[in-house]
Amino acid sequence: MIELNSKQRKFLEKEAHGLSPIVIIGGGGISEGLIEMVNNSLFHHELIKIKFNDYKEAFKYSRNKTIGDQITGYEYDYTIDAVVSYSGLSLKGNTTGNSKYSKNNKVQFYDVHTNSGVLFIDGSKYQIKSGTTLQKLSINEKNEITKFLSEEVGEDYKFDSSCFAKPLFEYSDDKLKSIESTSIPNEYKLNTSFNVSTAISILGNYLNHPI
Repeated sequence: MIELNSKQRKFLEKEAHGLSPIVIIGGGGISEGLIEMVNNSLFHHELIKIKFNDYKEAFKYSRNKTIGDQITGYEYDYTIDAVVSYSGLSLKGNTTGNSKYSKNNKVQFYDVHTNSGVLFIDGSKYQIKSGTTLQKLSINEKNEITKFLSEEVGEDYKFDSSCFAKPLFEYSDDKLKSIESTSIPNEYKLNTSFNVSTAISILGNYLNHPI
């Protein structure tokens, strides 16, 4: 690899000043695919500009690509591992689910998730929206229907109000203070501008919210 001196670096910085970034490196870091993209870009353009985003910027960029105003639909999987500790007692719960939204399909919104652990009521929950009718269905471990609700919602309904949907849909950019990676690969911790009491309120309202 050729090492540039300060004069050469300044010259290239000046030449690249008016260029738009072709490659954006975000929270996912550098992958083989990204290296290949850089090599291909250099082959065609000779000089390129690369932008480095922190985790927060990478999250905002990915979120816009997923649910931005120009997007007609989305699909994502989610997993929640919740732990509540008090006076040496630790209670756990797990939720694994899938959400879909399509602006053009007859069924615009569909969500299914399965709960386990003492913090959640075991079983599966479904939400299906067709037109302005939202149906909610609960099924226990024996595949018995334990609850069915039907309600009218607005045309713009495309996600539920549970705590796991808030970072993706409801937290505005100014509410996201920072996003940090954890010791687990592909896992990130979101720090928001909510205070502790508000956070507890959110957990209390939504952790066992029947949907």
